[in-house]
Amino acid sequence: MAVAAGLAAIAGVWMLTGIAPQEEPEPLQARMLPLTPVSLTPVAPVAPPALPAFPAPPAPQAPPAPQPTEATTLLMVFDHASPTETLQLVRLRVPSEALLALGLAPFEPDASGLVDIDLLVGDDGLPKNIRRVRVLQEER
Repeated sequence: MAVAAGLAAIAGVWMLTGIAPQEEPEPLQARMLPLTPVSLTPVAPVAPPALPAFPAPPAPQAPPAPQPTEATTLLMVFDHASPTETLQLVRLRVPSEALLALGLAPFEPDASGLVDIDLLVGDDGLPKNIRRVRVLQEER
C-alpha cells in the first residue's frame, strides 16, 4: 500500500508541473545531396625553399716547411729573473764582432758574417741572458 501511495504522489506532482512524458524522436533518415561535377585546374609546382649557402671548404694547403734543428749554447747571464717577471725571447742576427765587444769568444759566422743569438729580455727592458743559436741540420 505504501508503494501505491508513493506512485500516486509522483503522478500528482507530475500532473501539476505539466511535464509531459518525453516522446520518442523520429528516426533520422539519411539524405543524399546531389553531386555537382567540379573541374580541377592544375596548380604550378612550388619551388622548395632555398637552403642557406655554406662556404666552400678550404683548399688543401701544402704542409708547412720543415723547421731546421737548432742547438743553443748559454753565453752569459746578466741577471736572474724573478718568478713573477715576464720574459720575452728575442732572436737577433748580429755581426760576430759585436759579441767580441761584449767579451765573448768569437764564433764562426755564416757566409754573411752574422751570428744568430737569443736574448731573454725582462720587464725592465734589460737582457737577462744571451745564448748562441746554431743550425745543426736542415730537414728536407
